[in-house]
Formats: sequence, structure tokens, C-alpha cells
Amino acid sequence: MGPDLDVLTASLLRIQHDDDEWAMGVMVVDGTIITAAHVLPRIPKPGDDQVFASIRSFSDDAVQATALVTNVDPCTDIAVLGCPDDQLADEYKPLLKGMHLASVRLAGQSVEPLHVHIPTHDGAWLAGTTSISNDDQVFLRVELDDDARVEGGTSGAPVFDDAGRVVAVVSRAPDDRAEVDVVRLFAIDILCCPRCQGRLTVLAAINDPGVAQKILRHLGLPTVGPWCAPARAPPELELDLDGDTDLDPDAGFEVDAEPDDGFDPDVDVDPEFDD
Repeated sequence: MGPDLDVLTASLLRIQHDDDEWAMGVMVVDGTIITAAHVLPRIPKPGDDQVFASIRSFSDDAVQATALVTNVDPCTDIAVLGCPDDQLADEYKPLLKGMHLASVRLAGQSVEPLHVHIPTHDGAWLAGTTSISNDDQVFLRVELDDDARVEGGTSGAPVFDDAGRVVAVVSRAPDDRAEVDVVRLFAIDILCCPRCQGRLTVLAAINDPGVAQKILRHLGLPTVGPWCAPARAPPELELDLDGDTDLDPDAGFEVDAEPDDGFDPDVDVDPEFDD
């Protein structure tokens, strides 16, 4: 049994790419918006001012707001947007009314094969099955059912599993193939045991350095950080320009600890030339 697509539609948003083009995104449980990085008006660079994006309801174009770009990873084509501060936050109130906040599938759970559902920019829904497209399982490929095609404007759309959880975001959808390239999302639950998937319990928060050192020593772990050698220039090789010297790559180099900073007084530093 698949998810309720009408409910999932209520979690969708449109994100303005430029003056005439809109892409897609999804609002998740904490009120943030997830989309593809390449659909943003521009990708922030270090030292830039805040970057904003115009968003609007997927079902009602009249309900619009401004979102703040909070995190961007151009390498994986993922962007996270949030509610801006001050007076712009008031624009979020009508947008949040009636929104369904989607959940995100936790990292570590199997993604292959996985039956998924993808909304398109025109309100249709496509189904398909995921496959791994690289070794680190970050990028996935969805083979669409019934030889379907995804048209432009679907970039940034969420990919839902049969439980209605977001597992990925659409990154690229070639027009000539019945497949979609997507980027997997990771929601890490730090209280989930990586061995048995049970729930962990916080026993204590250790703030005293002395107590922390005792525990580390008991566990046989280092109590201090690694020593860092001071930076220095690399040693210079004395090369034979005639090419007769056979350099031994395993040989060490001797460095003069007290280099002579003086000069040879017998050298004429201001020579005069005869006519």
C-alpha cells in the first residue's frame, strides 16, 4: 500500500529559480525546506551576505513568502532553506497553514531496491524503483514505471518512499530517458544504536576535564590531542644539472641548524667593470 499522495502534495512548495522559472521543494518536520542547490537564484559563497529565495504554495500561487538559504552543498546538489528573521517571518504564517510537514527517512536504512513516488511540476505523480549509482550510496537513480518521462521544472522535488518519507531530492531528469537522477538525504538519529537499531539513553554529560581524562584512561584512549609539528619550508634538493646524480628517494636530508647569515668579505659586492 502506497502513501496518501493528497497528503504529500500538501508538503510541496515552488521555489523561484529566475524571473520566469520555478522549481520544487518540500517542507519537512522541523519547518525547513529541502530542494536542489542548482535551483537557487544563486549559490552563496564564503563572505557573502544572506541569500534569499522566493517560495510559494504548490497549490495556491497567491500564497508566497521569502525563505533564507541556510545550508548549501553544491557537490551533492542539496540546499536547505529556513524561515528568515524579523518581519519576513510573518510571511510564513499563511504559508504554514494547511501545510503537511513531511518526515525524512533515517540514514542507514536500505535504499536498494526501494519503490518511490515523485511529484512533477504539473501536479502529476510518477512511480519508480531506486538503484545505487555510485559506491557511497549518496546518488541514486530512479527507473520510472511505464516508461514515464519527467519534464523541466521538477528539479528539487522530493522523492517519497511507500511510507511517505522523503528519501531523496530530484537533481536531474533527462528528457530522453525514463529515469531520474536523485540525491539521497541523510537524517541521522544520534540516539539510534548503530548495532541493534534500538534507542540509546543519555547517562551523563561530562564537562569536567579531569573526569573525562579518567574515563579515557580507563578505556585506554588518549587523554590529550595529537602533537602538531611546527610548520617549516620543505628541504631543498641539491640537484645535478648534468643528470649524473642518482637520487636515493629513501635517503634523508641534513639541515644546518645554525645557518651562516654572514657573507664572504673577500667577495666584491660592488664590482667595477673596465671599459
